Amino acid sequence: MNRGFSLVEVILSIGIVSFSILMIMGLMSVGMEGNHDSYEEAFAVQTLKSISLAIQQATHSESDAASYTALAPFNQKEDGGELQWKVGKVEVQEKMIWIGYDGLPTQDQQSARLVTFVRITAPSDFLSLGKATVTVAWPADRVVLPMSWIESRPDLKNIKKHIDTVVYLSAQNK
Repeated sequence: MNRGFSLVEVILSIGIVSFSILMIMGLMSVGMEGNHDSYEEAFAVQTLKSISLAIQQATHSESDAASYTALAPFNQKEDGGELQWKVGKVEVQEKMIWIGYDGLPTQDQQSARLVTFVRITAPSDFLSLGKATVTVAWPADRVVLPMSWIESRPDLKNIKKHIDTVVYLSAQNK
């Protein structure tokens, strides 16, 4: 009596092992995609916190106590990331800032990682509060913008993800 496996048993076991390996490989790609998504979302949350903090800790101008500018890096005109507002100014200010892979504002839309939309309603006087709505959307290459963002909000349906927050502005001397 021979002890061993028949050819049918060997082929069947190889088929089962191959099928199992293929299933595991398929799950790995799903896991890697989830890891990438969480990395992108963490970067967006960090950017949202950075912009919110820069707005909250804004400083007023030496020459004009009613003019405020957000802290660095959102105070530099050359990067397109300058956030300013003036107490008593009734019009709403809207700004779109492209954020690069280094987390800093950039004017190069092709290399932007995400996009931020900031809408600032300045305090009407020194005793009231203003409001800044900050939206961070990613990936930047999927952002579809209207002719003028001031006219309407960008189409966020084509964007994979976006997060929002509201920052209240105080006109107190800092």
